[in-house]
Amino acid sequence: MQDRAIAAIGSWQLEQKKDLEEVDLYIENMFPGKDWQILLLVFEITGTQDDLKCIYKGIDIENVRADDDGYRKYAYRKGSARGGDITFTTKLGFPVDTKLNTIKETTFKKVLALKDIYLDDAKYFQLIQNTFIENEQKIKIDLENLFKNFDNQQRVKTGLSFKIVINGNNYYLRDFELIKKIIIDSGSEVNYIHAGTVSKTKHKISSLSGKEKEDIFGFAAPFKYSSPDKPGFIAGFFNKKKNWRNYPISSDETLLLETGRKFIQQNLTGYFYGHEYMMVPHPIIKTDKESLKKVIKLLKTAFDEDKKAKKERKKIAEDRIQKLIANEKNFFNLDILFYKEDKKTGAITIELMLEEILPSRFRELFIEVPTVIN
Repeated sequence: MQDRAIAAIGSWQLEQKKDLEEVDLYIENMFPGKDWQILLLVFEITGTQDDLKCIYKGIDIENVRADDDGYRKYAYRKGSARGGDITFTTKLGFPVDTKLNTIKETTFKKVLALKDIYLDDAKYFQLIQNTFIENEQKIKIDLENLFKNFDNQQRVKTGLSFKIVINGNNYYLRDFELIKKIIIDSGSEVNYIHAGTVSKTKHKISSLSGKEKEDIFGFAAPFKYSSPDKPGFIAGFFNKKKNWRNYPISSDETLLLETGRKFIQQNLTGYFYGHEYMMVPHPIIKTDKESLKKVIKLLKTAFDEDKKAKKERKKIAEDRIQKLIANEKNFFNLDILFYKEDKKTGAITIELMLEEILPSRFRELFIEVPTVIN
């Protein structure tokens, strides 16, 4: 798959959404492509900065739509199995003790480690920590009572986060600069740190732009289809620190790849006779932004209609998207990646990669030949 096509989609997205902040590029949708719900532990803070009080108010439930960007306010980013997720927002499951213990023992410590930099935010979270510990048993019972009444469909699509009411105003995690800092640091670190190994350098040629860039990262692949742990992928006499030689991407280009990856995963993925796949379009003229916009709109609409039909349990043809593409002129081509994804690590195993397929090829395979056969 050509990373330049992914970066072009990322660049187009950033142009379309000028209100996006850097943190929004690293915040993740907990259940992409699905409607889901989130349980919010509500903490109310009253008083002045010199005399603040905090109480636990209970649990609110909010619904998140698949086609909405409202998930950003919860500031979710997947972490590690041992260290928990990056912020307080996490997926909820039985037993709830596990999640609550991770928040108490790990997440609060991570957040309050920045208290000398973000004094006001840290003061709020210090109060919330104290209130959380004091009410831990009640919080556990409240969560269990709610969770046990959910059906199986709801249980597998439920998150947990905080809502903080400060002198009557509602705030979510994304509203705090301290939380934004944690997410941005986490998002950028994965591009040059892998299992404790740092791979970055300066003033080298980027494989994406072909130009010399100031900061070059070694683990910035948009999808996890390479394994720097495996000898076959390691340059420099199997020295993982030298992985930037295999995959040199500049720091500013990682934002384009991250934005493009998120858009593709959320909008241009589907199933073809039981096999999961994603499509990455390129205009024939690489700099033709209008053609890129046109083909992305075509594909996104087609995938959205498929998802809506499946949600409403309507039967649709498995090759409907391919037939829609077949009716287009050859002003673009497509990379198609069939893959399996490890839902825990996000690593993907490539089953089949097809590159630079023109609409005329779809027309032959899905319209002309079947017509002759039938």
